[in-house]
Amino acid sequence: MNQTKPSKKQLALAIGLALIAATLLTGWLLSVFDRYQPFQTPEQKLLHAMEAIEQAEGRGKAELIEQTVIDPYFYTPYMFDVHLGASLAVSSGGAEDARLAPEQRIPLLEWYMRHAEPGHFLIRAAEQLAYEYDILGKNAEAERLIADTVERLPENAAERRELLLVQAERQLESGNLAQVRESLEKVGPMTDKEVAIYGFSDAYGLISSRLLFAEGQASSALESADRALAEQTRTDQAGYTSESYLVLESYRNSIRTALAQQDSKPSIFSGKLVRSDGTPVSRAGIFLRENDRSQYRGDKEPYHAVTDDQGTFEIRGVVPGFYQLEVGLSYEQLKEWSWPFDWDDRIEIKGNSNVERELTMTPLIKQLSPLGGQQLTEDIVKFSWAKMEDAAYYELSGMIPNHDNGGGIGSMIVSGIKENHLSIPISELYATPGGLSWSEDNDWESTEPNSLLAYMNPEAKVSWSVEAYDAEGNKIAQSSGPRIDSTNSSDLPEFYLKQRSLTPADRLVLKKDLSQALNRYRDNVKADPNDTESLRMLTRLLYAKSQIKEDQSAQAELIPLLERLNEQSANPREIEKLLGLFYETADWENYERYYRLYQQSNEEATSSYERSVHATSLLVVGKTDEARQEFADAISEDPTHRFIGMALTAELAADRPLTEVREMAQTYPQLDREQVWTYWADLLEAMEKERSASPVKFDAQLEQSLTAFLKNREAGIEIEKLQPSGLRSIDDFVDALANVN
Repeated sequence: MNQTKPSKKQLALAIGLALIAATLLTGWLLSVFDRYQPFQTPEQKLLHAMEAIEQAEGRGKAELIEQTVIDPYFYTPYMFDVHLGASLAVSSGGAEDARLAPEQRIPLLEWYMRHAEPGHFLIRAAEQLAYEYDILGKNAEAERLIADTVERLPENAAERRELLLVQAERQLESGNLAQVRESLEKVGPMTDKEVAIYGFSDAYGLISSRLLFAEGQASSALESADRALAEQTRTDQAGYTSESYLVLESYRNSIRTALAQQDSKPSIFSGKLVRSDGTPVSRAGIFLRENDRSQYRGDKEPYHAVTDDQGTFEIRGVVPGFYQLEVGLSYEQLKEWSWPFDWDDRIEIKGNSNVERELTMTPLIKQLSPLGGQQLTEDIVKFSWAKMEDAAYYELSGMIPNHDNGGGIGSMIVSGIKENHLSIPISELYATPGGLSWSEDNDWESTEPNSLLAYMNPEAKVSWSVEAYDAEGNKIAQSSGPRIDSTNSSDLPEFYLKQRSLTPADRLVLKKDLSQALNRYRDNVKADPNDTESLRMLTRLLYAKSQIKEDQSAQAELIPLLERLNEQSANPREIEKLLGLFYETADWENYERYYRLYQQSNEEATSSYERSVHATSLLVVGKTDEARQEFADAISEDPTHRFIGMALTAELAADRPLTEVREMAQTYPQLDREQVWTYWADLLEAMEKERSASPVKFDAQLEQSLTAFLKNREAGIEIEKLQPSGLRSIDDFVDALANVN
């Protein structure tokens, strides 16, 4: 086959065309690469998405708005990056997500509401836009939006029922009770499928019960909640517990309690969230949580609000009771700020009242030293932080990282610090234990090894934090918080304690070979009785074994070793262990001796919990008057009133009238964080009623039952119930005492 050789002109033309094509192809590829490269910054991705929305039309534009503006989870109303309070939740997505500002989202949501077809995304868009209008104070506009959207949806559509329930809840929260009933009537009968998939029955039941309570019909509200719960199942076919069911159940229980306390009128909780410089904090979530709840349940929470542009909020129709407050905030709102809450804080809301609170965010305390993973080698460790106005004292805590660096365990190092700095001997840090953490099967050798070594591990990068308190003991500021702008590792409050090296026994601990480590530490102590570090680690391993496995032989070996350690290196944290062990074993003589030693060696004020435990020890050994005085001082300072049952027993043992003792129970209701609720006032009221039939017989039996209970406690006898007294109210009271600890 003959081939014609191309001319130079043809060759040059071909090369030119190829270069042009290559240039165009390269430009297109770069454009595509720039637009879709997986390692774009979140801001670039969001910018490209917004450009695409601006250029699109019709259904294509609607789909892009769904993907970018409506669907991302963090745009869901009442969803926040961080929840500070009872559930203390932090979003896993968070700071890496670029987000549209409200002024960018609102016009796009409004366009979508005008042009989109009815469906799931229309419902979500309506909820989100109404939420934005509420924050701007456009409540009437938000109500019209929801009402108009309801009319756009088919009569029997599940989406229509869903939005009607949203509408009813909004009307309930704004106090439009007549409109709530109208919206509920429009919901109509629900199919089994809708109940199973959407949980409409749970939501309907909660709103119906809340409406009745808001109307002042507490008994009917309780009956309504009971009916709704009876019609539902607690778990689905997969075995998962229904969150909305749990919310309804908890709400039902709060009404039941309010009725029992004869205080069941609806109340209002309102207030304002501001920064310490007076600036209002808008777009923050405010949640009232029942005292027995520690898990956040999103917008299913019955009591929630969002702060407006003045930082104000209002929650209506609250059932009287004790609540914990929770604040939802964005990472941006928390940048260098925090809302310093205390785990034990409770808000008492009485019936037919308007409780107001001003909540104040304060700047994070700036930590000065040590920072950046500094390797400390001196025998004195120096901490310093910025001084806080109105701080009466500070508390310093450390965080021991887990062995796999997946989180850590915190422990308080020193409290009652008067200045904004502290110099602490390394020996005191070594004596500060970490918290115990182990597997669910109670295998003591699964104990987290770093927590055993704690500050004695030179390979662990320890972090530290500080909290400030006023003269009344209220937390006013803290150093810890999600610092999303802290990219410089030199700013992080972390350090290594390099004053010692790991021993072979220590390395066995880090390998989780705790039995071998235990034997090695025993050998070390036997070879050198003055080896304080080995003795300390021996006591820590034995303590873990005795607590986790409830190993009595380990406990018997542990107690004399702890006493010996105390002789070599008296430290309040280690004396605390001895106190606990002597209390458990009912060794009251040694308990009292070491309690005095603990007070002498501890520069910090003895806590209300420690004083309550001591008061209990005085009561069980028959020192009733001393116990009453100790309880009187401790209970008033303890916001949880955890030991109120024993304090009441001390009053009864001193022959105080039941009426006066019941008044004391009403003044100090039990609200401990373990959530073991006992309504002591109710128990005492029942005792008063039963006593009225035969006062002399009742008083004699009460004295006999309380004496038997205290004698058993003095002897360390663990029994769940005493021999029945024949008087129901006395037996109920004594049974409740068994849970006080």
